[in-house]
Amino acid sequence: RLKLGALARADLVLAISEFAARDALDRLSLDPSSVVNVSAGRAAMFRPLAPDDPGVADLRRRLRLDGPFILASGTIDPHKNLDRLFRAVAQVPRDRRGNRPVVLPGRFVGRQKEILARMASDAGLPRDAFRLAGYLSDEDLVRLYNACDLMVLPSLDEGFGLPALEAMACGAPTIGSDAASVPEIIGRRDALFDPRDVSAMGRLIVRGLSDEDFRRSLVASGLERAGS
Repeated sequence: RLKLGALARADLVLAISEFAARDALDRLSLDPSSVVNVSAGRAAMFRPLAPDDPGVADLRRRLRLDGPFILASGTIDPHKNLDRLFRAVAQVPRDRRGNRPVVLPGRFVGRQKEILARMASDAGLPRDAFRLAGYLSDEDLVRLYNACDLMVLPSLDEGFGLPALEAMACGAPTIGSDAASVPEIIGRRDALFDPRDVSAMGRLIVRGLSDEDFRRSLVASGLERAGS
């Protein structure tokens, strides 16, 4: 409340997305001309790597990622929507998903790990169907984005959605929710799903894994949109 009060007294509010700008106008008594979307960006280090980059092979060994995998971004917070993501992945036919685990980077500790394991179990996923990558340096994140088969951002609420932009800049086929700021990042309707519709999310994951023309178009449009 103190932060909102400070924002309400500001002469100029800089927002990191159109969604954040609209949110500020909805919640605060501000003149629309005093709220400006300046957007955000990714660091130049997020870029495509050579297919035989030794750092990618080393990361795979350290994380025990022997084959293809789905990369996701989120935490146990409800707005990150990981419970529905797990349910959507569980709906993907095995012949389409293969042995691809869902990989989650980030520092998960104590009961957070238990909660994620319960989410996956309740969704019908075996324990080996998701992998916690732990905290990763930016250099390793670049390698992880380059190595993934598909990047999924299922959030119900994002101020900007930086993981999607970073993944696109690295040449990862990227899909996400049609909520909050995510559509601004991804920039194409056919790469978005209703984050509350598990079946719709699952169908787009299937397409993102199996439709090679769609995958190539996601890579191309993602690189162009991210400015790579």
